[in-house]
Amino acid sequence: MIGDEEKKQIMEVLDSGNLSTFRASPGEHFLGGKKIREFEEKFSKKIGAKYGVTFNSASSALHAGVVAIGVNPGDEVIVPPYTFTSTATSALMHNAIPVFSDVKKDIYCLDPKKLEKTLSPLTKAIVPVHLFGHACDMDEIMAFAQKHNLRVMEDCAQAPGGLYKNKNVGTIGDCGIFSFQETKNIMTAEGGMLVTNDEEIANVARMVRNHGEMVPKFKTKNLHIRVFGLGIQNDRA
Repeated sequence: MIGDEEKKQIMEVLDSGNLSTFRASPGEHFLGGKKIREFEEKFSKKIGAKYGVTFNSASSALHAGVVAIGVNPGDEVIVPPYTFTSTATSALMHNAIPVFSDVKKDIYCLDPKKLEKTLSPLTKAIVPVHLFGHACDMDEIMAFAQKHNLRVMEDCAQAPGGLYKNKNVGTIGDCGIFSFQETKNIMTAEGGMLVTNDEEIANVARMVRNHGEMVPKFKTKNLHIRVFGLGIQNDRA
């Protein structure tokens, strides 16, 4: 539903003459325009995360998340077979390998008891999907991930505002991904966001969003970015 409030916000952007204000230069322009940064701040605060990084889609956010949590080309990422395609293709976009692990029959989310069967020496991460607004069994998934030193990226495209034991989904793993496509609870026509409490994950995600370009102002140590999963690496101590 598009009302006067939405129209007013859109007209403010159009009247400013700056549609996104993303520019490959140091400073605030690298982080997007005023409205983009305002949305990131308000949404991440509402979710309970320190950082929010917007994207043109949740699919792009998932791709950036795969890179940001340290998955390398050839690594395996455990995903459910019952989800939107981007959950799996985000790994493929980084030349990593999606490995399907079965879902529970009652909630259609990843079955923690089946994860052991898909584990291999190449496994690097798990992507639990909170489906139809229902949260995954995150305690069991996080315990499994910690036991095997795996990263966790929550796919929350269908669960904005969803809770797991009074904790917002998207803030339990290393990062969470939300969708603002026009059929979602909160929509921007198209769009997505990565939220995280990890500053380095946020910075890497921002750089993937900007084609791997670096910004000296980011305070992070030994930051490595693999652009497009082709082994191209930019390093800054």
